[in-house]
Amino acid sequence: MAFIGKATSVLMSDRWSFESLGHSVGLNEFFANGASPLGPPLLAQYGDSFSRPVIETWLIMTAFTVVLLAATCFVLKRKSSAKS
Repeated sequence: MAFIGKATSVLMSDRWSFESLGHSVGLNEFFANGASPLGPPLLAQYGDSFSRPVIETWLIMTAFTVVLLAATCFVLKRKSSAKS
């Protein structure tokens, strides 16, 4: 993936959800030891995407939630005070 794509994916919450789920179901082990001939190419393509600890991805997703919730509260407060 190009640099811009990698930088953009860091800011996407679905990337972290995907990595967390992949780690939880053991995709790296499945790609490496599964019977499918597609396993090794997929493992080469995704690299160490699913080796990150689940707690780390959950913390990243929690940070997304907190930041977006705070932004929503800010916008709602601003809009409600503008109507007063």
